[in-house]
Parts: sequence; C-alpha cells; structure tokens
Amino acid sequence: MLRKKLALLLLVALVSALITPVLLSLAPNIALGETVFASAYDSPPALSGRVVILDPGHGVGSTNIFRGYDEQAAMLDLALRIKPLLEAQGATVLLTRSTETNVLLPARCAMINIWALEAIRYARLAAASSPEDIADEIEEIDSLIDVMQSIIDEPRVNGIIYMNTPFDPQRSIHPVLERVLELQDDPEIADRFLVISLHSNATARPINTSINGAKAFFISNAHQNTRNYFTGFSHSELSREFGVILLNHIETVGFRNLGARIGNYFIIREHNVPAVLAENGFHTNDADRARLQSAYYLQRLAYAYLDAIVEYFSARPQRSFVSAEFKHLTQPELPAGSDLADEMDDCPSSVANISDPASGDATTNTPAPPPQPKIQPPLGDSSANTLTASRRNSVAYIDGARRYFHTFDIGGQNHIRVRDLAYLLSGTENRFNISWNASDRAIHLTAGSPYTSIGSELSPLTSSALTATTTTVRFIIGGEEFIFSAFNYAGDNFFRLRDFTNILGINLGWNPETSSILLGTGDRQVSYSLSVSDGLGSRVRIIDPDRPAIAITFDDGPAPSTSAILDVLRDHDVPATFFVLGRRVAGGAATIQRMNILGHEIANHSWSHPNFTSISNARIIDEIVNTNNAIAAITGVEPTLLRVPFGSTNSRVSAVAQDLGLPLIRWSIDTRDWESRNANSIYNIIMQNVSDRDIILLHDIHQPTAQAIERVIPSLVARGYQLLTVSELMCLSGITLMPGVEYFRGR
Repeated sequence: MLRKKLALLLLVALVSALITPVLLSLAPNIALGETVFASAYDSPPALSGRVVILDPGHGVGSTNIFRGYDEQAAMLDLALRIKPLLEAQGATVLLTRSTETNVLLPARCAMINIWALEAIRYARLAAASSPEDIADEIEEIDSLIDVMQSIIDEPRVNGIIYMNTPFDPQRSIHPVLERVLELQDDPEIADRFLVISLHSNATARPINTSINGAKAFFISNAHQNTRNYFTGFSHSELSREFGVILLNHIETVGFRNLGARIGNYFIIREHNVPAVLAENGFHTNDADRARLQSAYYLQRLAYAYLDAIVEYFSARPQRSFVSAEFKHLTQPELPAGSDLADEMDDCPSSVANISDPASGDATTNTPAPPPQPKIQPPLGDSSANTLTASRRNSVAYIDGARRYFHTFDIGGQNHIRVRDLAYLLSGTENRFNISWNASDRAIHLTAGSPYTSIGSELSPLTSSALTATTTTVRFIIGGEEFIFSAFNYAGDNFFRLRDFTNILGINLGWNPETSSILLGTGDRQVSYSLSVSDGLGSRVRIIDPDRPAIAITFDDGPAPSTSAILDVLRDHDVPATFFVLGRRVAGGAATIQRMNILGHEIANHSWSHPNFTSISNARIIDEIVNTNNAIAAITGVEPTLLRVPFGSTNSRVSAVAQDLGLPLIRWSIDTRDWESRNANSIYNIIMQNVSDRDIILLHDIHQPTAQAIERVIPSLVARGYQLLTVSELMCLSGITLMPGVEYFRGR
C-alpha cells in the first residue's frame, strides 16, 4: 500500500543537518575568509521556522554543456553552497536533488507538493483539540500525499496523468492536483515556504554571446496559457516580490538585472507554493560563464541568495514551528539514462546539447552554425545609465596646413569618424579605402588601397546637440565580417579608434606633452592633438535605442529638498525634467543655475499654480510667459515644455498653449508623493508599475521624495532603464512634440 511505502520513505526527523557535511563535500573545496563574505544576522536565527526548497535545475548531465561549463553540475554546486548558509540561520532546507542523479520534473513537483501537504497536515493537527475532530481532513491529505508519491515512483506514467505535460493550454487541471493546490492556499505555506529553481540561461542557435544578465520567473493567473488550466495561484505576488528582491542581490555579484517576469514553467506551475525560477546569468556569455565557473563568484552568489531570502522572509509573519515534526522525503532512485523529454524541460529557452558550438553536435548531428561576425565590445560601461561622450577640438597637420575637426572621448578612449581616420592615413603605409556595398549592406574596408576622398573629411561639427544614439555597423575587412559599436551624432557615426588600429595592426600612441594621438611609426607617422571643447555639445549623452527608457519629472520647485535630489541625480549621472513654478525661480536662482549646468531639462509649470480651466486666457498667458521669462533670465534659454497645474486642461487651455508653441506634458505614473509623504510608498509605486517609455510624476518640494529617489535611481538603472529628459524620451521614440497636444508617455 502506498501509505506504507510513504512511511518507509519518510524520516521521523529532519536529516538535512546530518547530511550537510556529506553534501558540502561535493562542492569545490575553497578557502574563503569570513571577511570576504560577511552576512551577520542577530540571534535568534533570521530564518527560524522557514522552509526553503532548492531545485537545482537540469538534472541531466548531457544537456547544457557549453565550453567546459556544465549547468547541471554548477546549479547543484550553487544549491549545496546556499544550503548550509540558510541552515545556519535556522531554515529547513530541502533539495529536489542532492546528487547528479536525474530527477524528472513531475517527481520534483510531487516532492514540493508532499512537503507542503506535510506542513499543512501538522499545522491542522497542532491546532485541533483532538485528532479525531479532523480525521476526515487528515485522511484526505494523506490520500493526496499517496498520489503525489505515485508520481515520484512512476513520473513518466503518473506525471502525465496528474500533471500537465507536455503542456496543453486547453487541458483542465486534474481534480486531484486541483485539490492539492487549493489546500496550499494556506497561511502556513504563504508565510513559511519558498521554492527556488536554480538555472543559468543560454541563447538559441545561432548563439548570441553578447546577451547577458539574470532573470526570475513566477507563475500568475494573468498568464494567457494558464487561464484555461488553473486560476487559483494564490501566491503570485509573493513570488514576484521575492524575484525582485533576489535579482537586486544577484546584481551585486556582477550579473545584469533583467527583471522579474511572468513565466509558465513546469517547476513553478504544478504546485501552489511561492516560487521563482531564477536564471543566474547566460552561460553563453563569456563574462557570465566565467563567474558561474568561479568558486569565488559562486560563493558570492550563494551569499546573495542568503541575503535575498532573509530580506524576503523578514516581511512575512512568524509562525510557531517544531522542526522535528517536519518530514524529509528521500530522493528516489530512477533508471539510469532517463533523460528529460523536451516537453518536460524547465527552461525551454535554454540550448540543449551545445557541448561544442563551433562544430556539429555528436548527439543530434546538428550542422555547424555559419561563421559568426567578430563583434567589437560595446562602448563604455554597459551598466551605466547612459554613456557620456566628451567632445574634443582636434587639430591635424596635413601637407603643412592645419585641419580642424571633432572627435569624442568616452572613458579615455578616443572616437573618430572612419572617413576622417582614412583621410589621416591616406599618405602612409597604413592607408585604407572604404566603400559602401548595398547588396550586403556593409562597409568594405580594403587595407593598402588608396583612399578615395569625398571632400568633407576633417571638417568640424556644426551641431550643438546634447544627445547621440548608440548603433552598430557591419564592416567587411579582409573577407571577414566585423560588427563595430558606434554612436551616431547629428548623422555621423563615431567609432572607437582602438578597434580599427587593433584590427589593421596600426601602432597607436599618445604624446602627453602635446596632448596628441600618434598613428603609425617612422617618417610617415601622423598625429592629431586634442583639447576640450567649450560651449554646447561639449558633453553628449549617448542613448541606446534598444534599451528601455523612462523620464523622471519633478513639479513645483525649486525648494530646499531640490538640492538633495540634484545630488542623487549627479552621483548617478542621470538627467531629469524639472517643471518649476515661476514665483520660486528668483529665490531659487542658484538651484536653477545648477539644474542647467548639470544638464537637466527645465520646463514651465506656471507662475503660481492655479487651475488653468478656472482662469481667463489672459491670465493663463501671463502665468506661462512670466515663468518662461524668469527661467530664461537665469539660463539664457526659454523652456519648450509646459505642464499645467493639476494636469487640468480643456480645449481652451490647449488652444492657448498651441498659440504659445508649447506641448502639454502629462504623466503615466503618478506616485502621489504629495499625499503619502512616505519614501517606501513612493519607491514601491514606481518599481511595481514602471515600464518602457513611462513618464513619472514626482514633486521635489517634499523631503520623502528626495529620500525615495536615493533608492529609485539605482534600482531603475539596475533594471536596465535609461533615465532621460522628457524631450530626449520623445526624440528616442520618434515623437515630434506638437504645441497644445497632451503627451502622457513616450509611446
């Protein structure tokens, strides 16, 4: 009988503490001082009474092996590092597999269900006056445990009967599993349990090695594929909350934060326990894979998990808990070589059988992928909000005459137009020619060929634009394809000089006495000197059109708390748009000047904040014009944007704005900071609702807003958002602002 079989498989007490030394022996033996990874929590243990289920994903060793990296082994290694850290803080830690033996997904989900049902069973018994009073309830729970045990025994048969695999969005949930999930809608589960499925990610063929970062997935009733299956997932918000917390901590280890999102993965779908599927970087990316192969970084990652789990549970109520009553299910022995079926895979986005991406795969006989282009590194620091390029006045001597032109510096690297470089080297042994080939849409660079001039080389820029956009350009050099990173400024692409000198074998030097870049050697060496450009355009913000972007706006200032906000924006090199009140401009002249110097956008929010729909046209005009004049008297530039007080407008107000040439800027996220005056509330509203091209409304007159911004800015940047001014956001979105028209977001 299954009940007897279950009794034999269940231990009377937790054995996790006893087997910890054995499990740890499987992890790499590394000597790490306590000062390297310090995570101290006060007594009593921070996780006392909590149950964390770790699911090391991909239990088949033959899958997801990439250039010496084995995801199956690495995630088990990570789980075994996390486990003792959690246990030291009082947690009960359960693993769906603790060895490299394969455990199929239905069996792993059945374990999760049994452990959750066990907790519910003991909680019901503890709360009952007498076991006889709840005998029927206990009998039902025991019968459900028996069914789950049958899935563990025969996952390929009973897993398909009771669970949705291969997933069919039209299939109804099995009544037995539905009852299990209904029972798990219980405070004991919400407050005590957490499931984490550990993975790394990979791109599909052809492999894109430039994609990197960490993700977290959670199940939700909102997922379109589960609406016909089960809509009683009750812990989605808890799962999402933990996913956000976890990624914030993983980011500290060096993995880019790609955000928490809804997913329909088996390991988080066939139970109703708070759970995330965490993808710890892309092992197809060199930098991410290097971290995942490093014992040092794996231990750092383990501590990041510890900190995230402690932070998450700190907000959950504590419940009485007797650990000895909680049963630990032993791992079942499965037939050797029972590989995961494709439809049972945890992470369909991962690449299976990619042990040698440079050649055909021996297992699947997949043909070798075509030669991949040589991708040059991205510009500057990809983790920054936006890049900043410093414009340089450059001077070269050509045939005894001075030629003035412009280059840019990013992080000490000079960037130049490729035609300017070709012209500079045209009289040397390093000469090359460039031509555009429309058929393959690439620039062909022919080393050693005379350069054909187009007559506009080494000419100064005439634009004073403050922004540029990142781009990539295909080159064919010596028959090989190269992808060069660049940024486009006023129609011209600027490339990192070192990329070309490295590929073409050109000597690159620097003369500090003359502040000159040296190209080539010997008698035909050429050079050009650099100096800082003055005036507009000296600092250009480079915007990536492929990254999400938002605009943060502040109303009603300047005020004393505005200075603190400007400090935070400066520290993170982030711009904002300030809609200021004219009556406060004169008294806050120094703050207005500082906004302007730091590159923020200063816009009009009226003179005295009246409701424009309740006043005359003449007064509306006075409110707007007087404010514009007050700002221009300090900055020398009249604002081009208007936000009406309270956002209150009608056709008459719009007509006045149209006559004055001002578009009306509204918002898509209202933080209501004026109402809550609470930094945590402001932070949560933004982080829970933000999406690409949003315009966020804040008020710089409130101190809690300044406090919230200290957390908001780094969190948004960590999620990959570019923070822009309103005008930059609209330009990025290809929106031409029209006078008198309302705009709520950049899309």
